Amino acid sequence: MDEPILLTDEEIQEFLVTGFLVFQPSVPDGIHETIYNRLNEIIDEEPNPGNNILPRVPEMRHILNSPEVRGALISVLGPDYLEHPHRYCHPVRPVEEPLSEAETEAKLIKGCHQDGYTPLGHPRQHYLRYARVMYYPQDSPVEAGPTHVIPGTQFNKGLTDEDKARLIPLTGKAGTVSISHFDIGHAAGVNSVPRFRHMIKFLYLRASE
Repeated sequence: MDEPILLTDEEIQEFLVTGFLVFQPSVPDGIHETIYNRLNEIIDEEPNPGNNILPRVPEMRHILNSPEVRGALISVLGPDYLEHPHRYCHPVRPVEEPLSEAETEAKLIKGCHQDGYTPLGHPRQHYLRYARVMYYPQDSPVEAGPTHVIPGTQFNKGLTDEDKARLIPLTGKAGTVSISHFDIGHAAGVNSVPRFRHMIKFLYLRASE
């Protein structure tokens, strides 16, 4: 396994301020297409496998074990970080009818949220204890409905209307990965292209202070 590539000082500063970073992992050729096709088969033919998605598509280990992902997790959580058993594939189907710009914005704002810590409710922790990794196996321009985030809201107890007006899309080519503070505000995008948009969420946590 290649040595992890740690975040630079500038990347750490950006993460602390905005709450997220976006990058491309180094993985074998063709792996994203393989993962995307397998996810389509699963989502088309059976209920969402939930926490079992990684064993069902083990090729995603290439993403999680890449030097970039491991380095980012070490940088923000420490070298003894732990992988949480919860993971989930979030497929977004194409909309049945085209939405106007105003309708798209309204749908995005309605979906804005901060994730909860089960089973303990919603404690907000400025000191990073949980990190979220989101992986996109397909090209994800804004038209495909990538996740949108609200920079800096990892420091907020809740989300205001002003916050929700600052949503930005995490766009990128196939294989794009984002790492974010668990408490950052986010929302699923609106998919207007004729194919699934998949995002697979993985959670990691700090094991020591």
